[in-house]
Amino acid sequence: MSQYVPQDFYGEQYLKSIGFWANHGQVIGTDGSLQEEIKFYSEGGFPRIYAKDKSKVSFVIAKVDTNSSTVDTLHRLDLRPFGPHAREVAPTGWAVKDWIQNFYMRHCGTSGVEEVGGFSRILYTDIFPSIDMHFYSGSMGQKMALVMRPGCNISDLKLAFNGQDSMKVDLWGNLKLFYNGKEFVIPFVQAYQINSASDIVPLSGQRPTTF
Repeated sequence: MSQYVPQDFYGEQYLKSIGFWANHGQVIGTDGSLQEEIKFYSEGGFPRIYAKDKSKVSFVIAKVDTNSSTVDTLHRLDLRPFGPHAREVAPTGWAVKDWIQNFYMRHCGTSGVEEVGGFSRILYTDIFPSIDMHFYSGSMGQKMALVMRPGCNISDLKLAFNGQDSMKVDLWGNLKLFYNGKEFVIPFVQAYQINSASDIVPLSGQRPTTF
């Protein structure tokens, strides 16, 4: 099944305040260049997620203030699947938001970038054979899910991070990535199955990811 969206483990609904918006030319880099590789970006959540082509994802934390004399800082961590069975795919949107955005910045041209749609979930389908990566939201903010469909090989699932000074898994199973004295935490993975009756079955002690 393509673009399979499983039930959330906690049964949470998408937050209206968090969305993933398509990039139609309104996103530029710090050097002012258009970022065509970025297909979607998040708003309303922390950190900001930039979903790129070829199965690449960037997490960006901004340190910005209103004082123009001080330097603003962006901290960026990159994520991608790796290994012999990793695939380079583009993300797609799921669950359309009920409003649009228009952009009339200088780099958007004389007519601007109009009617940009947002989504409550984005999917990378088949980052490995029958394994997908999802980003969406719940009551505590943004969520990431790794969806393993029937026929997948769980040993294929490996994720590489880049941009950190160091990384470790703590005693509680949380992945911590350290950069310039700061830490970025990915909580312990909650693994579960959905059976033929559409019931959620927790898998205690199972960790389907390798970092």
